[in-house]
Amino acid sequence: MLATFAVAPLDHPVEAELQEPRWQNNGVLRSTTHDLAFIGGPGGFMIGVGLYATGVATRTNTMASVGLHTTEALLLAGGITALGKGLAGCALPGVQTAESCELGRGFHHNNGPFVSFPSGHTAAGFAIATTLTKEASHWHSPFARMVAPVAFTTAGAIAFARLYQHVHWPSDLPVAAAIGTWSGLTIENASHHGHASSGDTPQARLIPEIVPLPSGVAVAWALPFGHS
Repeated sequence: MLATFAVAPLDHPVEAELQEPRWQNNGVLRSTTHDLAFIGGPGGFMIGVGLYATGVATRTNTMASVGLHTTEALLLAGGITALGKGLAGCALPGVQTAESCELGRGFHHNNGPFVSFPSGHTAAGFAIATTLTKEASHWHSPFARMVAPVAFTTAGAIAFARLYQHVHWPSDLPVAAAIGTWSGLTIENASHHGHASSGDTPQARLIPEIVPLPSGVAVAWALPFGHS
């Protein structure tokens, strides 16, 4: 059995509290957490790809950069969390099992109940927040300083939403937040360093693509455009 985190003793009390009828019967809270979870799931990719496509179509490099880097950070965070889920093999709340975590169990067939750690939605939320914050630091706008508090508050709310929806433990969140933050920083640092040295625009970078497969999805990277 894998070692538990220091916050693990809080898992059951927090989970039990959030499943109380006074929380679960709150329609506004239930609807809000559903929307937040969507942002941490397919919504994040839709926003990133949409911004990139719009930026390219309108020749707005700032928008294209935000969209591309957001999508790249989401893919990087998603890949790391997928690997972590497979290795840790931790059971979701409510799943009856002899071992809460079992090395490699998350890679097995029918692994759905054993992919709790780390939280992919939380990692995605923090990847988006970090990317937006770093992008905003390059903007000459009085509103740029508002991006970080709004973005990271939203990322924290996404993490809370997954607890409320009874699909994660509190101990699934800290590492996920670190993965998302690291992914955003890694993409941003590499991207802006590359642009500074080569003068490439966002349109000339590697483009991430999601390829549907019968059993899931695969991440592919398109070749860079050639220079004329």
